[in-house]
Amino acid sequence: CLVAGADRAAALLVTGDLSELLALFLEASQRSGHKKKPKMRRKKTKYSKEKVLIFDKLVRPFILGRRGIEGLDLIAASPPDEVAEFVRVNKIEMAASDEVDQSATSANDSDEGEDDEEASNDNGTTEDQMWKFVIDFSIWYNEQDRKREEARIVTLHKVLASRFHKANPTIFSQELAAQVVANPKAPPPEAVSEKIRGIIDAEAPELGPASTEPFINDSQGKTCRFPDEKRLWFYIKDLKNNQIQHETEKMARVGRSRLREYSRVVHDGIDAVRAGLESAKRGSGMLLAHFSYLAGQLTGVFEPTDFGLKKMGEQKQSTVTRLQKGVPLHDAIASGKARILVAQGHGFGRKALHLTLEATSPGPVTVVVPKGAIFQHKGWVHKQNLLVISTVRALLDPAAPPKRIEIDAHCMNLSCGCSHGENMELTDWCFEEPKMISTQGQVWEWFQGKFKNAGKNKSPTPIKGIPGDYEEE
Repeated sequence: CLVAGADRAAALLVTGDLSELLALFLEASQRSGHKKKPKMRRKKTKYSKEKVLIFDKLVRPFILGRRGIEGLDLIAASPPDEVAEFVRVNKIEMAASDEVDQSATSANDSDEGEDDEEASNDNGTTEDQMWKFVIDFSIWYNEQDRKREEARIVTLHKVLASRFHKANPTIFSQELAAQVVANPKAPPPEAVSEKIRGIIDAEAPELGPASTEPFINDSQGKTCRFPDEKRLWFYIKDLKNNQIQHETEKMARVGRSRLREYSRVVHDGIDAVRAGLESAKRGSGMLLAHFSYLAGQLTGVFEPTDFGLKKMGEQKQSTVTRLQKGVPLHDAIASGKARILVAQGHGFGRKALHLTLEATSPGPVTVVVPKGAIFQHKGWVHKQNLLVISTVRALLDPAAPPKRIEIDAHCMNLSCGCSHGENMELTDWCFEEPKMISTQGQVWEWFQGKFKNAGKNKSPTPIKGIPGDYEEE
């Protein structure tokens, strides 16, 4: 059932629906013709109308009427004189119904284009075309049947492997696991082999019939049969590896969740405050959680100064003077003069940061997005945080529509993927290193160095007050 449910051909093979298999074969053959000419603008088929008619009026009834699904493997052995006689009789009916032009001029019809022209050059006699269809279908059928049997064998071995683990939950000691890692192709120890043979004897007959000779070959050319002790050992190891990977991923996921939650508690405050920050597209804790994670930490959070960051408002005097020509975006939001409606990242560099700002003050206000301002992602999207690289001013008027601005920004973390429209938040942090901020390469070099060296001289603040199994929804 699992095999048939995952593959249409397998399902038809199981139910024995030869008519539908013939239709699927024709459909698959026509699709294979598209792949040869992917640049065609107009959808075309591999077979001309005449060939499809030959298939429907000759090939289909020949296979259904003379052989049936029980002896399908014998179709290819049908003598040509049988085919010729079948064509002779049925072409009379086809001609009488005026469904096909026996001169094959339809193959050169201008509406069919290049595909039909190529088909007409390879037509041969009607008997030749029918014979080729029969051979092709027999080959296709046998390959689909081989795939179905291989999928059945793989599925049964996976089920046996699962039952083996349930019956022997402690079979993989640390010593055995280490041996498997050191030599994946080695056979199992005799004690394990004995248990494998035991579960085959006890469980395999219940699951499905054993394979009979001649055995099929799998997609890699290896003998494939059920039950197979060697193949079962492979899936037992594979299932164990998947379990270990799943447990490792879960531990990492829980660790990241705790890291983020603790950093938000410390830097964004209690729930009510955090909820207000989120509605204002603000937040600072996620950035430090992400940077601490990139520095190899899941049990503690580094301080902003460990990465060369300052809190907004602690900038140098020259920066403060520059901001006097408008209201810094942080202050405008805090004082209720403006708000961020949209903050999104789109790659890095030119126009990477997209902001939509709205005035909430009684009159117009000039808002300044300062050079060195940092925008973080809201959660564990593993994308690049953005650093504003040039000061931008925007005049906001409550009587006008919200203003959309696109700001140049550097990526801060080289190892993560580019933003692609994800929502971001304005942080309380800023970066003031004029020599570093001038080029993207220097920004990467700075922060990659901080991630590498963080913790060498100072340990992160340990996570406290967050449950050990905490995981975000």
